[in-house]
Amino acid sequence: MAETESVHGSLSASRSIAEVSSAQYTLVTWPSATWSGTAGSGFANVPADPVRTTAKPALRLIVPSDQFYADKLLVGVWAGANNQGSLADNMGLEKIRVHYEGTIVDINSPGFRTFVDANGQNVSYFGWWIILHHDGRNGTANLYFEAIPKDKSMQARVIGPCPFSPVASLYDHDLTIAPSQTQIVGSRYQTPAAALSYLIAQNAKNPRIRLMETATYSSWSQSAPYAPTGWLTVEAAAGVTATIGKTAYSSAEVRPKFDGIHFRGANIIIDMRYMSEIRTDLVNGRNDWFDGVTFTDSSGANPLWQGRFRPVQWAVRNNPWFTECTFTNVADPARGATLVRGCTFSGCYDDTLSGALCSVGNVIKDDINSFYATPHPVFTVQYNGAGRSATLEISLERFSTVLNRPGIPFGRDF
Repeated sequence: MAETESVHGSLSASRSIAEVSSAQYTLVTWPSATWSGTAGSGFANVPADPVRTTAKPALRLIVPSDQFYADKLLVGVWAGANNQGSLADNMGLEKIRVHYEGTIVDINSPGFRTFVDANGQNVSYFGWWIILHHDGRNGTANLYFEAIPKDKSMQARVIGPCPFSPVASLYDHDLTIAPSQTQIVGSRYQTPAAALSYLIAQNAKNPRIRLMETATYSSWSQSAPYAPTGWLTVEAAAGVTATIGKTAYSSAEVRPKFDGIHFRGANIIIDMRYMSEIRTDLVNGRNDWFDGVTFTDSSGANPLWQGRFRPVQWAVRNNPWFTECTFTNVADPARGATLVRGCTFSGCYDDTLSGALCSVGNVIKDDINSFYATPHPVFTVQYNGAGRSATLEISLERFSTVLNRPGIPFGRDF
């Protein structure tokens, strides 16, 4: 079957779609010759998801979009369709067709692919895989995936555009944060907030920040929301334990107003003890990505939030990406996530994966809510007044407390 748009496979010359097979290797693609570096410019006809009239396959990215790459980048999807009650025959699909700025590649079968994660560990996932190759041209390119079912009574499903950017140099800005050191403009800052302010002023596209000292980094907020084209990668230097959190309940949310932050590595500790949530503002629809980081609540298992339930029902607001993270003692850890891949949950509670759009290769050791089915004392009171006894009343409506001394009139506040 001939095809008018160029097709690449395994770094070979163009070939017809019918000749491309993924049985022995992972296929490779790059934008067509008509791509100018501007997203969408390589398409003669932009792929589109058909208006739904019947069932479609399931199709989800299992690698975050919006990434920059200077050499090559592995991207995969999970996809399948009900084929007479079974997924046994090629996940119920004829193929996954990949559209990358005018280049078309067919992935004819899924498989396991092993790669190195953010912490240097080999991980393997089942999916339909493609490698984006940097051929020397730079810009932003739109990637689409099309799942074509075996059952011809079903429609195909198309997802995209998923932007990716081949570039000559991975990071356009590279900053460090060291709270104990003096500031060097454009290089080193004492707080994340100061570094983010500089990056916004530079209209940063795909910057990196490295946290150089063991500390709690709580100052992030900017005056107005911003999002880069790619990601802001935040890493901790070797030997450093960098905690993202708060030191008191006041102003409990971490809201950088810089969306598209890629927190990377196990020595980034997200401590929920005094932090109600990490909040994004969805600038250009962007969420944050937590990649191999450690989530915990340092106050221990089943903690109360100032004597009651936590104020929000998620750890990260909106639809974050979680890849190879570890969660311990965290409430609603991955609720509403775009992707939860290769994560481990221990001692977590409430809705671990409620509303998550895609969950792949995770381990839930336990999810226990029995603590909250039993009454527990949340505080103690010591009375040193003149009377022999006192009555403590709690307003259920206003959560206020009134200590009443014998012989003194009081009003009931329920």
